[in-house]
Amino acid sequence: MRRSDMDDIEILLDDDPAEAVSVCRKLCDQTPDDADVWGWLAEAQVAAGDYDGALKSYAEYAVRDPEWLEAYTTRAELMAELGRFDAAEVELEVARAMDSQAPLLLKAEALWFDLQGQFAKADELYARMAEADRAALAASAY
Repeated sequence: MRRSDMDDIEILLDDDPAEAVSVCRKLCDQTPDDADVWGWLAEAQVAAGDYDGALKSYAEYAVRDPEWLEAYTTRAELMAELGRFDAAEVELEVARAMDSQAPLLLKAEALWFDLQGQFAKADELYARMAEADRAALAASAY
């Protein structure tokens, strides 16, 4: 995916999400094996309010790049926000198997608990996420 395409899509996400979806669909048609274009399509679909489409696009991303943790955590967050807690849990399980301490996973798990009213568990996970973020930042400073 060209940097210029990404720049154009970023602008459209704010200004015209429907057009961003259209541009991304064309890119997916042109380069269907490029995982990143599926991720951009999913982002555009979320911006345009097409959550089911975004879930499908993130799944397409995961097919093309099954090691990208964010595809699973983002799907889990979106499913949880839609009240699909059981489906979100499946995505979280996949992400846990990849990296059980990743800040992205901890954030998605915290949201999952938060949206179900389990605030103490959510707060615990948000705190762990913040600590993991601080540790990663400190490690990258060296």
